[in-house]
Amino acid sequence: MIQENVHRFARFALDARTTHSTDLGTLVDFALVKDPGGYFDLTVRLTSELRSQFGPVVEARLRSAAEIRISQSFRSPRAPRSCEASPRPYDLDPQDPARLTDHYETADHDVMVFESERGELRDRMKRWMRAQGLDQWEGFRFSSPREAWKVDLRAFRGVLPTEESIQVAFPQRLRLAFQDADLERLIAVGRSRETPVLRWLPRTLSVGLDAQQSRDWGGTVDPAAPEEEIL
Repeated sequence: MIQENVHRFARFALDARTTHSTDLGTLVDFALVKDPGGYFDLTVRLTSELRSQFGPVVEARLRSAAEIRISQSFRSPRAPRSCEASPRPYDLDPQDPARLTDHYETADHDVMVFESERGELRDRMKRWMRAQGLDQWEGFRFSSPREAWKVDLRAFRGVLPTEESIQVAFPQRLRLAFQDADLERLIAVGRSRETPVLRWLPRTLSVGLDAQQSRDWGGTVDPAAPEEEIL
């Protein structure tokens, strides 16, 4: 679809997603000027990689102001690789989107069934290992605890290193509280990346908005029925 510049085929839709980053120092200045009283949620998530850029002194000062959550992931054994030859590439017929839809719906249903069974087994193993106090059993294990930091931007006042630009993800929720004109500088000092996104549309979305809102779609309307009153 990318090569042929096709944005819709069968029930596949090709979109473009643009993500932005911004300079942390500029973002801190924005928070101090636009919301000094702390009325809005102007927090950022600090990964361990970001914290390592601050140095131990700054990290220690931010720890007292951070909301820290401890999390663990649960890992299951990896399935062995199949010894069989890889399947041949799918024989796509550009003139027959219904064929692709039928094949993909069947495959998607099978994958969802297997994923549901796999997820249920994982949940059972996780609960059993916690009940037994086990961190590892056969190929199942809990990862090492990790800290997830969330820090208010105003806590960076006077502690942020100024030697280099530290890029953080642009908080999209800022668009709910501020005008686009206020956010232009934040985007300008950051980096942008556009990536293609392929979506599979459910049937309720693939028929189109007009069809969904039509009263007689999929049925008939009784002419003798009273009209609905619009208040």
